[in-house]
Parts: sequence; structure tokens; C-alpha cells
Amino acid sequence: MKQTGSLDLIKRINRNLILDLIRRDQPISRSLVAKTLGISRSTVSHIVDDLLAKKFVVELGLGDSTKEGGRRGIELGFNPESAYGVGVEIGDRGSVHLLTDLDGNVIRSKYYPLTSNINEFILDIKSFLKDADVDQERILGLGIAVPSIVDSSKAIVIDAPLLGWENVNLKSHLVEHFDFPIFVHNDVNSAALGESWLGSGKDTRDMFFLSIGSGVGSAIISDSQLILGHSYSAGEIGYLISMEDIKKGYKNEMGAFGIFERNINKLLETPNKEALDELTTYISIALANIVSLLNPEKIVIGGIKSPDLLPVLKDIQEQVSRFTPFQNGIEMGSLNENAAALGAINSVFNHIFQETI
Repeated sequence: MKQTGSLDLIKRINRNLILDLIRRDQPISRSLVAKTLGISRSTVSHIVDDLLAKKFVVELGLGDSTKEGGRRGIELGFNPESAYGVGVEIGDRGSVHLLTDLDGNVIRSKYYPLTSNINEFILDIKSFLKDADVDQERILGLGIAVPSIVDSSKAIVIDAPLLGWENVNLKSHLVEHFDFPIFVHNDVNSAALGESWLGSGKDTRDMFFLSIGSGVGSAIISDSQLILGHSYSAGEIGYLISMEDIKKGYKNEMGAFGIFERNINKLLETPNKEALDELTTYISIALANIVSLLNPEKIVIGGIKSPDLLPVLKDIQEQVSRFTPFQNGIEMGSLNENAAALGAINSVFNHIFQETI
């Protein structure tokens, strides 16, 4: 049994390696896949035949002959339209619903009013899928991004004040209505995954994501993996505290706005140059400390209020470079309101491909 499990794992790893290579370097022949990955041609052919049957890969026709004049091989390509993913972000202003292909190209999007009623939420998803008019057997899964600390392993929404949900197993309410896998994640973590997949953090293995919205949150991606923390609370930057805050008698309490995010929101709501200058320095100090601690390649700033920082982005970049000797890039997010829903879809694809493809 142990040997069989090991062989299955090796097979999954080889499948993912082959599929990733075809996706990245298409068009590419079976022989070049085998040569590039150092996998036997028979193994490559067996796995490619399986991928062809599942329509994840397509044959594109004969390639060029080899330099030695050898027989031309049939070249392979990735088929992003072979399957779909559904992503939903529950936000302050409502829910963003997206349907994408495997490359993240948006097939359909729709915005629904905010509801905390789970039955209404389910009806919105059903309505969205009905209007999308796609074969639901080709949907790999549904990812949901929630404004809450989330135990993703059990799909439990621990505390979502916006919705009045506490220790809610959201997946358990949905599984009887949908035939595909369902995954639940924190909204800021999902937005970070979206930006690292298709946005400003694309091709970045080590990224820090700062979200400025009704609250202030962050997410950490290290070696292309999302860092969740011991109690799924990694990245709760809103609870940062300074010596000045302590002197004023401030303290952080679970479930309430943190001191850092209260200060950020107060400065954002004060429309004068002095407040903007203080905000710039305040954020720059925090980010400089993050850079020194985590050494990310890039910092991406997103969230619905992030455009307010656009006029001072250059100042933030300059101050961070002065406050820490470790250099990195700081950019605004590019996916806007779709970031978290796209990240939720990305988590679906990652899980499904790692486990089953």
C-alpha cells in the first residue's frame, strides 16, 4: 500500500511537471518534453495521452524537422478552455462572481448585492451559473473569499462581523447544492493569490500584499506558497502597535479594528497635506519593517481604498528604500475588484491539479 501511494504521488508530480511545461513552452513535442524534464519517453507518452483524453492538452500538428533532418513530431499545446473555475468574493459593497478558464480569462462576471443569508447566497451562485450557460461538469471547483479569518482546511468562517457569521462551516451549507469541490479562504489572502497569479505580483515567488479597504490587512507569499500561520491569522497587520501607541494606553482586541488600521483609516479620512504626509511615513515605516523581516521581492498594494495612495506611491517607495537596506519593488495592484475572486479561483486550480490531475 505504501509503495502504491508513493507511485501515485510520483505520477501526479510528473503529470504536473509535464502539464506546466506544455503550458509554459507550447508548442512542444513529446520528445522535447521528455528531454527537458529527464522523464522517459514512454512515461511522457502515457501521461500526455491521459491529458489529451481529459482535453487539458491538444495536438497542434506536426512541428519542424530536427536539425539532423529527423522525423517531425506532433506538437502539443495547453487547452485553457478545457475546464473552468468559479470565484466569489464577499465584500463590503456586495459579492463579485467570476467564471474563468484555466488561464484566468474571465468568461463571465456579475455583481450581486451583499447578503448574510446563506440561502440567498446559494441562490445567487445558482443564478450566476445558469446565466453563464456552461457545462457544469467542466467546472473544476468554486472558491469563496470571505472577510474573515478562515480555517481553510475545514472551510470554517471563524469570525465575519460584516456578515454576522461566527464559526460557520460555509462549505457544509453548499455541498448539497453543487457537484464540484468548494474551497473557502480569507479575502485578503485570496487577493494576494490573484495578484501573484495574474496581477502586479505575477512571476514573483516572494511577495507581500497590503490591502487598504474598510480595514487594513495583508498576506504573505513565500516561495510561491501562501503563509497562513498557526491559527490562520498570518498577515493581520492591522494589529501592529508602536511605542507611541503604548504610551497612549492603546491596545489591540480580537474582533475589533486594530490600532494600525484605525490610525490608517483616520489619516485617510483627514483630507489635508499634513495628514497625507503622516500617512505616507506611517505606511513606509511599517513596510520597511516588513521588508527587513520577510525580505519579499515585491510589495503589492491593493484594496478598495488603495487608489488614495497613488499620489504618494513614489514617496512611499523612496522612504522605504531609506528606512531599510534591503531593496524591493513596491507597486499598486492591477486586478482591482476582481483580485480576490481570481485568487479564489487560482486556489481551486492549484488544489485540483495538485491532488487529482
